[in-house]
Amino acid sequence: MFAAVVLSALIALYDVYHKGNPFSVLLMAGCRLMVYVVAASGVAGNVSGAVMLAGSIQFGYIILLSMVARQENSRPQGYPFPVIPFMLAGICLLDGVCLAVLLQSGVWLVAGAAGTVMVMAGQRYVRGD
Repeated sequence: MFAAVVLSALIALYDVYHKGNPFSVLLMAGCRLMVYVVAASGVAGNVSGAVMLAGSIQFGYIILLSMVARQENSRPQGYPFPVIPFMLAGICLLDGVCLAVLLQSGVWLVAGAAGTVMVMAGQRYVRGD
């Protein structure tokens, strides 16, 4: 229950303070980490080191994605190809890789790849920014 409260607080803080705040990326990445913590707490009743590792990997990926997006927005021409939509879709693939390794089941890799394809298809209709 405490983890869910922390996640809710991070979401609220991000919603209020994300504009013009250079540290808002940490709030967003913290939300991603806490999704892992809340899910593990709800399913297993505890949070293992492996779950924290997977959540920390996602934390780092979200920071990287945000830094790339900020860099792209600061360039006069942007990047020569749409980097951010691919990185957003890559979140699903990274989830799939983490779960495939942790649970030693390739089905999660397939699920992550399928999620990536669905996100990329959905981006034709809904912008990711």
